[in-house]
Amino acid sequence: FFLLDFFLLHRAYPGIYIFQSLLGFFPRGDLFFDVNSPFWFITPVLFYYLLFPLVFFQKRPWLTAIIIFAVSCFVLQFKLPVSIDTLHIYQLHILAFPLGIAFASLFFEPYYFSRFEPAKIKFFLYNLERPVWAKNALDRFRAPNLFHRLLKMLSRPAYFAILIVLLILIGYFAYYSSIGGNPVVEQGISLLVMSAIIIFFILKKIEIKALYLFGFYSYEIYLVHWPLMSRYDLFFRFFPGWLAMILYLGLFLFIAWVMKKLLDRIHSFKVLK
Repeated sequence: FFLLDFFLLHRAYPGIYIFQSLLGFFPRGDLFFDVNSPFWFITPVLFYYLLFPLVFFQKRPWLTAIIIFAVSCFVLQFKLPVSIDTLHIYQLHILAFPLGIAFASLFFEPYYFSRFEPAKIKFFLYNLERPVWAKNALDRFRAPNLFHRLLKMLSRPAYFAILIVLLILIGYFAYYSSIGGNPVVEQGISLLVMSAIIIFFILKKIEIKALYLFGFYSYEIYLVHWPLMSRYDLFFRFFPGWLAMILYLGLFLFIAWVMKKLLDRIHSFKVLK
């Protein structure tokens, strides 16, 4: 995008800005003046990835989640070299990564002990760390057919009533999202809506292949979507909004597919090498 902006739009960026971007540091998220405004997200993710191995407890990943949240709150108390708007976005998403770790810990089976320990001692210590009843309950929770069993327990009216309530909840708080208000309230609403969306798609009995496809290529689409739509507008200037959006979605899928293929080739080349 630096090269495209330079040759097609005759737009240059300061050298320090380009260097910071290549390191993954994006202190602003300006929609029109930054090379790729959604990349503000890269910076906190790199922070979490650097912090995670330093505070990861294999036996207690939930403790890791608490520590990461506490460190994040502590760091945000300082005057960071980022714009006020970007700092506000950090505050809005401070819970997402720790909550992801906490939830993942429910599905995580670490290999606690080495194979050289006697089996009886290993079994005894394992059950001190996680009692048998807790392990069995967790196994049942992890079972793929858990939600299928729950669905069978629900009557048809109750099933559709839950889906309707979830849709109303999603629509209401997506509209009344408190954007620009109190960061705590806005973050709570964001997490509530996301939880409702997840539950809705878990409960639904219809499989939507298109949504799976966009989910599979979501990261690649994230990397390219905004500059193509904002600075290199190919469709909105020529077509109605609904048609332009459909064309963009098709274009994004194609670009994401190409990127994924290139990455697969690179990985396979490394393996062969």
